[in-house]
Amino acid sequence: MGMSASQARLLSLQARQSNLEYQGQQINQERTILSQQATALYNSLLSMTVPTPPSTADYQTVQYTGALGATEYTFDANSIKPDGEFYSITMQEKKHGDSLQKNTSVALVDTNSSGSFKGVILDPTTVTLLPDEEVATGNYVQDTQGNQYMVPIQLTENEDGSYSFPSQGGTYYVKGADGKFTQSTGAPDGNATYYALSSSSSGTGAVQVSAEKTTVGGGTSTEENFITRADMENIYVEENGQVRKAELTDFETDPSQPNILKLKSGVVYIQESNSADAKTYSVKGDVDGVTVGNKGVHRLTEEEKQTYGDAITNSGLKDANGNPYDTDDFYIFYDDKGSANFVLISDVEDGNNNATTYSYVANGEYTKNTTYDDVQLTFDPTNGRITEIAIPTYAADGTVSSWTSISVAAETVTDEAAYEDAYNKYEYDTYLYDQKNKEINAKTEVIQQEDKNLELKLQRLDNERTQITTEIEAVEKVINDNIEASYKTFSG
Repeated sequence: MGMSASQARLLSLQARQSNLEYQGQQINQERTILSQQATALYNSLLSMTVPTPPSTADYQTVQYTGALGATEYTFDANSIKPDGEFYSITMQEKKHGDSLQKNTSVALVDTNSSGSFKGVILDPTTVTLLPDEEVATGNYVQDTQGNQYMVPIQLTENEDGSYSFPSQGGTYYVKGADGKFTQSTGAPDGNATYYALSSSSSGTGAVQVSAEKTTVGGGTSTEENFITRADMENIYVEENGQVRKAELTDFETDPSQPNILKLKSGVVYIQESNSADAKTYSVKGDVDGVTVGNKGVHRLTEEEKQTYGDAITNSGLKDANGNPYDTDDFYIFYDDKGSANFVLISDVEDGNNNATTYSYVANGEYTKNTTYDDVQLTFDPTNGRITEIAIPTYAADGTVSSWTSISVAAETVTDEAAYEDAYNKYEYDTYLYDQKNKEINAKTEVIQQEDKNLELKLQRLDNERTQITTEIEAVEKVINDNIEASYKTFSG
């Protein structure tokens, strides 16, 4: 029995030893994977580019300015391109004359206008406004001065487990989160509290309420020749045989009653109507079904092209391909002061429901960019800067007939906006770099801690393996002693 027990113990210890060795191999494999992950993180850290702040020198250029008569010319060194024995230069010209000025606010575009409507001419003697009147809205609010009450009711439980109100045909209310009582609709909920409106405060939980009211009408005047501001949406004005939408300036207003508009004498007002005697009118400016900023627009007439053509040309506005716009690219409309305003047809039709508008400026100062070819340049031999440019004048056959010289002065300027953008990008990149660095370091710390834990676990396994090895050696000695003793007995 002793021999058998020793052999069983030996087998058990050898199995445990093999298991420990297998666990050790697994831990070493995990540590190898962690080491590879740490190496990958370290390599990613090495591959990161450290952000560098921008230099103002990178955003500096030599800018030249000159003047010819009342026109000022400005260009920088980057705008100069060699053109054979001459140069091509794009210059900003500051001139005086008619032009367009971009308006600061963006106008709302409506492309759903019908361009016509049916209406009847108003008879001012029959246009009246009734006094304001307060009516209940159907909502009830708590009011300590009220003389009505909301009294809780008891629902009736039916045999099928549903609930019903205690009587048919009654009106019941529920209290919302805003404290208002509104009429209940649908089947009652057994978990909800319902109220009935009562003139008595009897009953537990009664709440004193008053009806919330609203004002209908629009004013207090009962005189004739008045309409409400809301009615203005359906009113048009006829002028010079054309009809346009009515505006506030078409009425007399009283600051004390801003919602009341009085019809002016001598103005023909037309009310939109579907009655049998209604007449179809064409709306001024709405022939294209378009309004911009609530103003009807139309394409420029030949007379308007003559009047505003130079202003559009001088504006220097160009499309995405660099082609200048002309009078056929714009709608025109007139503001409340009768001043001409313009909007690009492409902006109206792009579906964004808003557009940039431009106002007409007569004999004002404007700037535009112009590219000149066949330009001659004179350089200062000491520093290589330009001291004079000569702009060509062309003959009928396209050849240069003469040059007009303009003296220019050089100045080093910094594009502050571009430098600021670059510095903001540098700060953002620095933030991203720091965040990535912190992220890599945090992941590395986690890996190092995991590796340390595995190392401790491996050390414990190794200690246990050492103990088992020692015990195996002892058991093997016992077995060997037993075998030796057995052989000596039989060899007796």
